[in-house]
Amino acid sequence: KDKGMSEVKLRVRLERSVLGLVALEEEQEAWVPGEQRRIVATVVSARHLPKMDVVGLCDPYVVLEMQGSEFKTGVSKNTLSPDWNEDVPLAWLHAAAEADAAGDVVVKVFDWDMGSAGDLVGVAKIDAGVVFRRKVGAVSEVTLELEGVGKEG
Repeated sequence: KDKGMSEVKLRVRLERSVLGLVALEEEQEAWVPGEQRRIVATVVSARHLPKMDVVGLCDPYVVLEMQGSEFKTGVSKNTLSPDWNEDVPLAWLHAAAEADAAGDVVVKVFDWDMGSAGDLVGVAKIDAGVVFRRKVGAVSEVTLELEGVGKEG
């Protein structure tokens, strides 16, 4: 049986807000004064995760990191193929230059353990600058292979 590579699936879209009003679909690419934009990632699922616990399978959750901020999903208990379908809004950025310098969105999958820090299952990255250059409101679905699967990190 082909086990497959450990992977995580996300849907990403770009939101913009001008004077506090959020626009979900917008053709305009140029930033205007007072505008801010953010990436909203829907953490859809993961597949082919390794068994991480002595008893049971894996209790996975996802942490998204961008520019020093962390955003976390809930824990899916005892599964190697979790389905989260959780929207994770990342931080607002306030200028095109800030977006160009945003770096990567780091996607980390952890195995939750009661009473201790989670064990790292694997890591993947998305270039945030690419997402910030997309049309506001456009949704992309991406499947990312997890690196370093099952290794302590």
